[in-house]
Amino acid sequence: MAKLAARNASRIGQTLDVLVEKAGARGRAVGRHRGQAPEVDGSVILSGFDGKPGSIVRARVTGAKEWDLRGVVVRSRGSESD
Repeated sequence: MAKLAARNASRIGQTLDVLVEKAGARGRAVGRHRGQAPEVDGSVILSGFDGKPGSIVRARVTGAKEWDLRGVVVRSRGSESD
C-alpha cells in the first residue's frame, strides 16, 4: 500500500480528466480518473464543481491520501480548447 500512496502523491500538481459520479453541496463532488476502477480503487474528491454527475472535468490534483486524490476543477472538458 505504500506504493499506492507514493503513486498518488506523485500526481500532486498534475491535471487529470475526471468523470464525476456524485455531486454534493457547495461545489463538492466525487469522481474518478481513467486509472481508477469503480468499486476497486480510490476516488478523486473535487471542489469547485458546478455541474451534473456524468460530466467529465479537468481537475488539478492538490492532495493525496493512500487511496484518494483531492483536486480542484480547472474547467469542464470541452468548454475550452485543450
